[in-house]
Amino acid sequence: AIALVTESCGESQQKNQASGLEDQGMLEEANLKTVRSFYEFMDKQDSTSLEKIIDKDFALFFGSSEEPIRYNQIKPLIKEVYVAFPDYKHEIEIIFASGQYVTVKVDHIGTHSNTYMGIKPTGKKVTYKSIFIFTLKNGLITDVHRMEDDLAAFVGR
Repeated sequence: AIALVTESCGESQQKNQASGLEDQGMLEEANLKTVRSFYEFMDKQDSTSLEKIIDKDFALFFGSSEEPIRYNQIKPLIKEVYVAFPDYKHEIEIIFASGQYVTVKVDHIGTHSNTYMGIKPTGKKVTYKSIFIFTLKNGLITDVHRMEDDLAAFVGR
């Protein structure tokens, strides 16, 4: 009888671990879907849908900056990018999740068709890469840390 109890406890523990892994996998899959939607909504310039997946205290950290930029502060910047590069889009090259974090390597592609940050249109196709680390909580994006190859964007590589 003792051996059966020990076996039952062991089986119960394995089931709990398996259930925990399933929960973790489901969380990560949901987070991956949210981040993919983030880029889809950005490229469609669908701010209504975008705001549904962003936490009210959303913070964006550029490079090594300590001070975040809030969503309302970047809305005009997003618009400026899509005006200057009307065909601007993100292509996800690599994406993976670990718990509440999602990491993405993205290609940014667009044609410099209108003035951007005082730079007159060049007509050049611009491609550059970036890495983003998203943090999600309760299905919402709470913050993003971004590292981009900004120089490539300006020289039109």
